[in-house]
Amino acid sequence: MLFTIVTLSVGWIFKVIFNNIKENAQEAKSNCDKLYSVNIKLQEDLTTLALSIPEKYVRKDEFHNFADRMDDRFDKLEEKIDELGKIAHANRRKNTSE
Repeated sequence: MLFTIVTLSVGWIFKVIFNNIKENAQEAKSNCDKLYSVNIKLQEDLTTLALSIPEKYVRKDEFHNFADRMDDRFDKLEEKIDELGKIAHANRRKNTSE
């Protein structure tokens, strides 16, 4: 009789333990599936972001090239303005001396 009670108790304990293991395995699988889908979504978002960055932002070297070109153009404009100023000044002197 004692053997039967001990056997039933040990059997019940094993049943509880294995049920807990089974539930934990199912929960772990469910969490893995959720993480996998979240990971896929995150990868898609990162890909979208990586593709949209060149449309919205300028690389540093491109900006430096643009700034250099603008500096050159402003230098040319300054030279032309100085030349026009000299011509205008010469014309004023010419007109006032006549």
